[in-house]
Amino acid sequence: MSENPVGFLALALPVSAAAVATPALVIAGNPLLIGLAAVIPAAAILGQNMGSRSRDRFHKMAVKLINGTMKKESPYVLAERLGRTFYGALAASAAFLALLIAAFLTNSFHPLLLAAAPLSAIMPLIVLFPYMSSGSERKGLLTVEYPFFTVMASIVGYCGATLYTAFQQVKKAPAVFKQVSKEAVEVERKAVLAGIGVIKGIESHAETHPHEQFGRMLLTATSVWRSGGDVIATLEELAGESMIDQGMTMMLVASLIQVFTISYAMDMHPWGMKRLAIAAVLYIPAYYLTPYMGELFKTAFFSGAR
Repeated sequence: MSENPVGFLALALPVSAAAVATPALVIAGNPLLIGLAAVIPAAAILGQNMGSRSRDRFHKMAVKLINGTMKKESPYVLAERLGRTFYGALAASAAFLALLIAAFLTNSFHPLLLAAAPLSAIMPLIVLFPYMSSGSERKGLLTVEYPFFTVMASIVGYCGATLYTAFQQVKKAPAVFKQVSKEAVEVERKAVLAGIGVIKGIESHAETHPHEQFGRMLLTATSVWRSGGDVIATLEELAGESMIDQGMTMMLVASLIQVFTISYAMDMHPWGMKRLAIAAVLYIPAYYLTPYMGELFKTAFFSGAR
């Protein structure tokens, strides 16, 4: 399990779904359907085998996930993992749905059967979650840090140095620039170790960057740098814009705090706060998971093989 936990879980979860469904069928008085429950892990294995041959469909998504987290991983390996887990979960869910329909038609439904549903379908989320979490953390840290990095880069420019020098200085201060210092290491790897040059290294890093404002700032600065324009003035302008955006973000946070405060003041009944908590619990997973799952389904069914 320690060598390949994803592969272990991809098989263990459908087996667990069958194990959960079995006592429910016995309690409902129809043990003949146990054979149909045993089809769930078998269907998952068949789906995984089909998914391993469809990894080209998931390659673009794998590249996007890896670029979003800066993980040193082969996109082909991740694409195969995504394909196997998605098609395995899809096949297991189809087998479970057939079991559920059979239980309804034979008056053998038991509520315990529903406990097997998430075990059949949750594997793609388990694979996606580390990338979603890491990518979200990276973007969140950059949202806070990039305005101050832009200000620092403009100051460094006034001292006669370049944007690359600003990255080199930030790399020495990971306690201050937790995420930008990691970006600086990646820029250096592309510029120096890959041998593509400073400007091209920054542009290469920016072109696939998940943080739109940070990537746009780098591309704007390098385009002016290439054309021989006033990079200092450009960085200064970008710094002003980024600080304004940061101020608007803080104003939005303050407004949300005000709204929750007013809601609490106007509705002191405990159920009022429960409504707010329920709304938050439902909104946050939907906000983060829906785009990824939508893209996963689109990739599986509508992307052509490369």
